[in-house]
Amino acid sequence: MWSLSIEEQFYLVWPLVLALLFMLFGRRKKAKWLIGAATFALAAASFAWMAHLSNAGADATRIYEGTDTRAGGLLLGAVLAILLVRATGTAELKRFPAEVLGLAGIAVIIVLVATMPDDSPFLFGGGLVVLSFATMAAIHSILHRKTVVSRVLAVAPMRWIGERSYGIYLWHLPVTVYLPEQLDDVPLARGAAVIALSFLLAAMSWTLVEDPIRRNGVIEPLRNWRAARRRAKRDEVPGPGTPRTVFAGATVVLVAVALMGLPAAVAGGARPGASLEKDLEALAQRQDAAQAAAPALPERKMPTGDRITALGDSVLLASAAALDEEFPGIYVDGAVSRHYEALPTIIADMEAAGTLDQYVVLGFGTNGAAREGEFEQIVDLLGKDRVIIVVMPYGDRWYMPEAKDQVIEFAKEYDNVYAAEWCRAATADTTLLRDDYIHPTLTGATAYADAIHDALQQWVDREDGVPSKC
Repeated sequence: MWSLSIEEQFYLVWPLVLALLFMLFGRRKKAKWLIGAATFALAAASFAWMAHLSNAGADATRIYEGTDTRAGGLLLGAVLAILLVRATGTAELKRFPAEVLGLAGIAVIIVLVATMPDDSPFLFGGGLVVLSFATMAAIHSILHRKTVVSRVLAVAPMRWIGERSYGIYLWHLPVTVYLPEQLDDVPLARGAAVIALSFLLAAMSWTLVEDPIRRNGVIEPLRNWRAARRRAKRDEVPGPGTPRTVFAGATVVLVAVALMGLPAAVAGGARPGASLEKDLEALAQRQDAAQAAAPALPERKMPTGDRITALGDSVLLASAAALDEEFPGIYVDGAVSRHYEALPTIIADMEAAGTLDQYVVLGFGTNGAAREGEFEQIVDLLGKDRVIIVVMPYGDRWYMPEAKDQVIEFAKEYDNVYAAEWCRAATADTTLLRDDYIHPTLTGATAYADAIHDALQQWVDREDGVPSKC
């Protein structure tokens, strides 16, 4: 997981940096404060670099998952440790300041989690800084054993959660990804299922795998097992079975697969949509009858490439060759880290130069969902006489569900907008993707172009169906 990679990289580099700081300041009278100040300066530099990249329009994923941009929070934690640790133990604030800091810090964390959207510009421009300082305040308060925060966290249920919190953190992602799609429309039920399954699996892995390894290690049980096998072979008696930890780990994995896969299997076998299919078939028959009675509409033809403009991000750019093969002569303008916010300027410039074609493909969403009002502004600039194809993006980023839902709503709202279901192809076959699971391979680029072709075919056939979630 990306967060673990950041932590491990930090753990590799930080001791070297700290050793250098001790070489520079360790012999001075106020060494602790000098080293703390230098560490704080490094944290400030990391946060400043994050804000700079955000203002420059850099890829949101690169900012959020970059070690250089996310080191600030870890470095602030190091500052707290440097200033608090003494030869005689950990320094403590007096109870009242610690109480105020802790309650204020937790209040700020709750407010940020509840009110700050994932795609908010404030996230990189100061939100993570505020969150880091609030976390520092909460941690400092916890170290004072008589504060309210410390006493609440000391009760048995909270200790139980704390011991298993890392497992809960690790398990929640696969649980979230593999829950059946039927729960997507019931957020409360989905959230409850994620919490319950994550807690259950974390409890099992703690009891069967983590705690035994924590107590006995990994190497020693394996050595004992191998030694027992050698003795059994020498004495010609039955050998020991599979090590308990290995068996327990396999059990946890099998239970996880069963818990996450069974709901989808049950949902798939129940066929709850059988009556709906009949209703849709009857509706289609009525629509066909109405169309037969209506006057004939002019025939539409698939546009040639020289009438199509494709604008987008690095995913569209990676598909440029496949697009040109599918639509010879197509104009492709893709760029790394490009977001919807760049479109108004591009469209205005091309419109002024007379180079914007009748058919416009928009391949965005990789670097964030559209902000409020951006889609409406784009349609106003393109005009309702143009045919607009918007690609449904694919990826594992936190904002991706919103980015895909926006395309669906966009296609529902405007008659001249059609959705290209690239995300459905990528979901069905991840071999279409490169190692980052975002950008297409050569075969994936062909599938990307095919999705756009299918959307244009929908316009040719005068189909107004809007895709569901993929």
